[in-house]
Amino acid sequence: MASVDSTNTISTHTALVVDDELANRKVLAKFLGKLGFKVFEADNGAAAVEVFQSEEIDIILMDVMMPVMNGIEATIKIKELCVNNNFVPIIFLTALTSEEEMEKCIDAGGDDFISKPFKLNVLKSKIHSLDRIRSFYLQAKEANRKIELGNNIAKSVFSEAIFKKNIDVDEIKHWVHAKDSFNNQIYLISRSPSNAINILLGHINAEGLATAVGALPTSEVFRAMTHKGFAPNEILAAINTKLNALLPTDMNLSAIFISIDSELQKASIYNCNLPDVLIIDRDKHEITNRIPSLNYALGSQEKFFFEESKAQVGVSESNILLFNSNSIAQHEKLYNYDELCAKGCEHGNILNHLKESYVSQVESGSEFNNFTVVAVPIVKNLIPVNNELKQDIKTKATNPLNYQKPAFDNQVNFELSIKGKKLESVDPVPQILNYLQSVADITAHQESLFTVLTELYVNALDHGVLGLESSLKKSADGFMKYFELKKEKLNTLTDGQVTISLALETNDSINQLAIIVTDSGKGFDMSKINLEIDESSLFCGRGMALINGLCDSIKIIPPGNQVIATYRWNFE
Repeated sequence: MASVDSTNTISTHTALVVDDELANRKVLAKFLGKLGFKVFEADNGAAAVEVFQSEEIDIILMDVMMPVMNGIEATIKIKELCVNNNFVPIIFLTALTSEEEMEKCIDAGGDDFISKPFKLNVLKSKIHSLDRIRSFYLQAKEANRKIELGNNIAKSVFSEAIFKKNIDVDEIKHWVHAKDSFNNQIYLISRSPSNAINILLGHINAEGLATAVGALPTSEVFRAMTHKGFAPNEILAAINTKLNALLPTDMNLSAIFISIDSELQKASIYNCNLPDVLIIDRDKHEITNRIPSLNYALGSQEKFFFEESKAQVGVSESNILLFNSNSIAQHEKLYNYDELCAKGCEHGNILNHLKESYVSQVESGSEFNNFTVVAVPIVKNLIPVNNELKQDIKTKATNPLNYQKPAFDNQVNFELSIKGKKLESVDPVPQILNYLQSVADITAHQESLFTVLTELYVNALDHGVLGLESSLKKSADGFMKYFELKKEKLNTLTDGQVTISLALETNDSINQLAIIVTDSGKGFDMSKINLEIDESSLFCGRGMALINGLCDSIKIIPPGNQVIATYRWNFE
């Protein structure tokens, strides 16, 4: 055998020489030592397996023909023993020359071979080549480890910070199709103080940890603003602003936002770059309406006017809202989607029917990205009875704070006026509640105060400034006509004003909040106002009666364009 230049060592540290001839092992051990290896020896395949199990071996030189266990059998066992898919290259040293024998070596897991007698400089080149491959493998493995770590973090974020914080609504069903181990879907459900239900479904065009960069702020803004009673268009605008500032230009959130009012009469739908939202009549087994994408993906532009892309539809207890987070391009590849949804109604479970269809399409060769399908049936149990409001009314009725007006030590006054075109887009109630929270602890009364302020403001705007009649809302069709007429009047509104004045007075034991709402309307026939309320109609939007049930006093100033409501509560 030729001598070897030992100046060119490599990064590999340990080697195992397997040969039943002592002379061959000693020559190879000396050669590998000069290359920088720590060398282990075995005189048969079985001994080689034992050494591999007890030592960390980086490369193996394996003879083929040996007693006890040959090199091919040993190689198969060693490859099976490689922990965590580690790559340990094996070079066969063989006197065999037939193609059949060479094929057996490769099938057993051999990474290279060299025929005896061989030149050491050729063997050195093969060792260097496999060492480079092993180095690339280790780098790739480390990169994959980091990716896997990022994916695990992202999965944890999604599970703990996003999905597990959703409210539990048994009636709403969803099905997730996850092509990959990590699902980049966002699915959020929360309730507003008015007991409306908000749903946001979407997907971020990214993978792994990068998805969490968009999902976390989205979920935080969605929940915080929903809990404070902000309107859907304001929530979407805040999410868009946050994502536009955080995400790179090629990353965004395609989403559908649906808000269903507490009376189950209307749904406000915002479709931002996703397939149509379907309104299905489950009795007729047909799609009665569809809401297409009316806006770009969130975060893709600096500013959107979401109110302009809102679709407001009337709903009834025969309806199901069906929507999914699939990309529009992928969605259009689905076969007979309308027919599938109709047949799903017939079978009584749309999601199961869609799932079976999707699975059969995937099995037939169609490929679909990750997506989530959500079905929202309009049923009474979707909106639970607001027990907190009910308890507040019951408490006020059975234990009113009857007393002569005491002396108050402290007073805070606040006034807000909304004029002209701003009446179309500004919702003052969340801002007022935030202000009140900053000057007094209203945590236990937030829902009641939200209801009172909302009813007072809506009454002033709808009936005072716009002159709308409540009688229009007695039927489902009339309800939608009412809101269509409201939208038309707001679009053409050039003047008008609603002013909300607050006076918060406190002493050692009592908080008293006087709410004065004044509108620029002509007023109305106050004899038609019913301030009495019973539990059967408590949560059906009975306006002034609901305000009277929650407040300690209410006074309507002639000709009806000013209301003074007083809400009192003891210190906890």
